[in-house]
Amino acid sequence: MGDSIFTVSPFIPYDIDITATKQDDSYSLSVSTDMVVDEIVWSPEKDLSCLDCLNPTVTNSEDGYYSVLLKDKEGCELRDTIYLKGIEKKQDEVYIYIPNVFSPNNDGFNDRFYVSSNLINAEYSMSIYDRWGEKVFANDNLQFNDPNSGWDGTYKGELLNPAVFVYVINISKDGYVQDAIQYGDLLLLK
Repeated sequence: MGDSIFTVSPFIPYDIDITATKQDDSYSLSVSTDMVVDEIVWSPEKDLSCLDCLNPTVTNSEDGYYSVLLKDKEGCELRDTIYLKGIEKKQDEVYIYIPNVFSPNNDGFNDRFYVSSNLINAEYSMSIYDRWGEKVFANDNLQFNDPNSGWDGTYKGELLNPAVFVYVINISKDGYVQDAIQYGDLLLLK
């Protein structure tokens, strides 16, 4: 029987590394490896832009681990995991505009006192008091940006004289009253 000679090459392990670059509201992940990759699988699937690419984007709002499994044609597998801190989602900047002067003289300009805002699914309630603390106007469920839902400068059907008034405004969004109450001075001119 003849002797066979086999040459065995030493096993050289593959390298893998995941890096994360934080963007404004996401992370860009990048996998580097010396393996000739045939298959890529990321987990968990939540918040990943793709599950089978080397450079996904992650929009995670909670802290968590993200793992990648790489396979080559021979079935060799590599795994790596990275921990990412959750990213707070940026809210659109909210503006609320409350004027401090109005002139209810029916000239078509600033005839009503009302609140403008970019809030959606929101409304406000408003109370207005004279300098002696008497409530001269109150209304609930007012719509933002609607002059017809504001105050027309009257009390008991009569147009009031020029004076300084105090307003108190409660804003509610999706049926919930917000913690902050807006208040300030308002000048009624003729």
